[in-house]
Amino acid sequence: MLDVCHARKRDIMMKNNFLTIEQFENSMKILQENFHLVFTNEGYDSKIMIDEGYPLICRFCGKTTPEVSFSNLAHAIPEAIGNKHLFLQNECDICNHLFGNGIETHFDKLSKIYRHIGQIKGKKGVPSIKTNDKQFRSDVTSQGIIIKSIDNNRITETGTNEFTYEIDVEPFIPAAVYKCLCKIALSVMPNNMLSYFKETIKWVCDKDHNNSIMNPLIANFRFLPGPSPYTRPIVWMYKNYCCDKNIYPACIFLLSFGNITMQIVVPSQIDAMRSNSIQFSIPLIFNKYEINQILGPLSVEYIDLSSHTMIKRNKLPVTFHYDRKRDLDPTTDEAKLKFNLGGKLQ
Repeated sequence: MLDVCHARKRDIMMKNNFLTIEQFENSMKILQENFHLVFTNEGYDSKIMIDEGYPLICRFCGKTTPEVSFSNLAHAIPEAIGNKHLFLQNECDICNHLFGNGIETHFDKLSKIYRHIGQIKGKKGVPSIKTNDKQFRSDVTSQGIIIKSIDNNRITETGTNEFTYEIDVEPFIPAAVYKCLCKIALSVMPNNMLSYFKETIKWVCDKDHNNSIMNPLIANFRFLPGPSPYTRPIVWMYKNYCCDKNIYPACIFLLSFGNITMQIVVPSQIDAMRSNSIQFSIPLIFNKYEINQILGPLSVEYIDLSSHTMIKRNKLPVTFHYDRKRDLDPTTDEAKLKFNLGGKLQ
């Protein structure tokens, strides 16, 4: 296991959640001096098939035909967050099923609220959200987002045509979410880098989330308000020029979709060879949308995804903007029909 102390002194410091030109320039300087971009799908609108033309050998289990099949179209980024153009040829059907019914379900639960806010269409459309007590529900319809609430006392008015409500996050395992982010990174990683991530691949495929490869598992989480800037998910992967000579990790990976960006370190054997216990300084890497911040300040936080136990009863305060609202008597047939708070969600 790689014990990592994430440096608390950050290269980019956020004051009042606003990004200054000086902070951005500092970030770019660190990036240019220590990293180079090895993969991104930004700017590509057509279908991308990773490993196209290579022999059929699964990146994750190392097996090939006829031992395994490759009949399913494997998404390099989960389809749930809107990926309809980036695919991986060398992911066998068994591993595809393993991920789809394993770590991706935990990522799905954590990201559902953000996919709803960003109106991101997955395989089953835009997900609906509701609270466990069935007092609140929000659906995306052809008329826009329709929000229904029975107990108005739980709604906090925060401004004109704006309110905040605590939404229940479905139970998830944090370590499985970090594994899912690493799996996406491994799916888009250039072939010549994969040999340095063999242990990471084993860890991602391991169903036992008690086993660790790096500790702690810290993700930088950023939320940009306003309409979703990312019409489809975008990834960036950066490789360290000389990780044996500086304090930065070997590989940094970013995933952006809807209104959010998640940035992680992809653990590697290169880092492990330096020391079993190292201190990383993680430079924040911003994209063009986060720099402009036209519709509001960028929210930035670090979240610890190290836990291997299920997180339950987790609530997330979400601020909603609305065009109009209508008060109904909840005992009337009209209200019961409109609310349908106990209905089945996607």
